[in-house]
Amino acid sequence: MKNRLKKQLLNTLVRAKTANEKNNSYAFLPDIIEIIEVIQSEVESDSPDNIKINIYLRGFGRLITEDCNFSESGLGQDLLDLSAMIRTVYKNQ
Repeated sequence: MKNRLKKQLLNTLVRAKTANEKNNSYAFLPDIIEIIEVIQSEVESDSPDNIKINIYLRGFGRLITEDCNFSESGLGQDLLDLSAMIRTVYKNQ
């Protein structure tokens, strides 16, 4: 599951960065990208900090759902799926 998560993190990060290059990109996309990068760093570390990951996930979900048009878009749905996958792997412990 962790290898699948790492792959999903990378794929979603690339999609988010590509979307962020557009002039009319979602205002919170830079923040979302930053959170993905922090979580990706934790996931790839030898001893991921579950508490830190879950704290970042709370803000991550909030940023995605701030605009329902964005959260219902293809990228928004992929981000929400990623959030659910991360939460499944790194439950509050």
